[in-house]
Amino acid sequence: MNHIPQAVVFDIGNTYSKVGFFDTSGEIIARERIKLSTLATAQKINDTDINLQIKQNLTRLLSKHRDKLPAVYILGGVSSPNMKIIREQLTALRGEKNFADCFSGLPSDSSNNLNRIFVFELGINSPWGIELDIKSKSTLGLDRIANLVAAAHEWPENSAVVVDAGTAVTVDLLVSGKVFAGGTISPGLNMMSHALAAYTANLPLVTPRDFQDIHIGKSTREALGSGLLHGFIGMVDRLTEQIMAPCKTRPIGIATGGDGDLLLKHSKFYTICRPDLTLKGYYLTGIKVFSSIFR
Repeated sequence: MNHIPQAVVFDIGNTYSKVGFFDTSGEIIARERIKLSTLATAQKINDTDINLQIKQNLTRLLSKHRDKLPAVYILGGVSSPNMKIIREQLTALRGEKNFADCFSGLPSDSSNNLNRIFVFELGINSPWGIELDIKSKSTLGLDRIANLVAAAHEWPENSAVVVDAGTAVTVDLLVSGKVFAGGTISPGLNMMSHALAAYTANLPLVTPRDFQDIHIGKSTREALGSGLLHGFIGMVDRLTEQIMAPCKTRPIGIATGGDGDLLLKHSKFYTICRPDLTLKGYYLTGIKVFSSIFR
């Protein structure tokens, strides 16, 4: 297939979904974040209020970017309940006709000049294009795979360590642009901050990134903020050092996620920050699926 379509890519989390609008050259032309729900668990999946909330937020998003709406929608992420809801709402908003349980048809109407849309929900068996040298593939987060897919695409044949610093922190090794060789999972910076505030009587909730220039705290807040921030950087650097140790040459260090900028500034190992790395990995894999169907 010669034509690569525009695409909207959803990186679906537990509370929010990042959304990227990709043009035909594979570049992101717009980014959004939509609120999902902390209630969208397996037990609450049919809850009318949750479905309505997500539908309203999704409708608002698509209306805002009406001029960019493409034929291809790619869903990836770590929350199966939220992914199911978004897939259902996309289908409901664009027409109910389903084909092969992987994309839906859209009758043309006056509000959209597309005759059909295609919704691809990625999974562990999608054609990621890298080998997964992992024991528990069924529990492997798709975001971790997507990060390495994007890294392999931008730096082919190179080994890389990718840190995704979000709610949780993952540090993963890509070998020679071909193999997901494993990694680590740790609590994220904000999670650590909230945990200390929740499980102690007198420690306040602080925003650690506000204490970047403080190394010796002169107050409880300063001591807490500095300890959290620099402890977080130290944790990531130690994990990265361990993961890089078996490598004959030093891998490229790539940071992504909400706190990736902090690692770019303070870490010894990360010299590149790509905020859209996960979205890009989902995009590359989803387009591969689309192209395999419409050759």
